[in-house]
Amino acid sequence: MEHKQTMTSKQQDVGADHVVALQTTKVTTTFSGTISYYGNPSSGTLFTFTKPSMEMLPGNVKFVLRNPDGSTFTKVIAISGCLMEIPIPQP
Repeated sequence: MEHKQTMTSKQQDVGADHVVALQTTKVTTTFSGTISYYGNPSSGTLFTFTKPSMEMLPGNVKFVLRNPDGSTFTKVIAISGCLMEIPIPQP
């Protein structure tokens, strides 16, 4: 399954259970600058994180954070499939 440029898969016998349930994670941040992220798996393309929250699939996602002064830093976040509030400190 792909959602918001994040991807996950699940092995399931659909003959025994035809309902496949995948859980997204509500990722919320209060970072004051702009946030972009590489899709999971990364295609080398940056996508815009829509603040304050986005639903994303589980997996490791690389975020690129740009401060108002123009400086940038990256952070890889493990999205776990549950409600997450990620504190991202200003460098």
